[in-house]
Amino acid sequence: MHWNDIKAIANSLEENYPDEDVFELTTLDLEDLIKSLPDFDDHEIPTTKERLKEIRDAWTEIKDGETDEESEEEEEEEDEDDE
Repeated sequence: MHWNDIKAIANSLEENYPDEDVFELTTLDLEDLIKSLPDFDDHEIPTTKERLKEIRDAWTEIKDGETDEESEEEEEEEDEDDE
C-alpha cells in the first residue's frame, strides 16, 4: 500500500485497529499507525496533512457504516423478540 491508496489504508486501519477512536488520534499518531500496517510500503516517503485528513475521513466513513449496520441488526433482533 502507498499513501495514495486511501480506501485500502482506511480498511486496513479498521481491520488492525478497530478499537481506536479516530477523532482522538493526533495527525502524528495516525501517521504512525499507518506506517505500522503490515502491507504499507511508503515508510520513507513523506505525506501531507491533507492526505492524512482524507485517510481519517475514509476511516470515519467505514466506522460510521459499521455503526449503521450494527444498529440495523439490533433493530431487527428487537423486532424478532417482539413477535
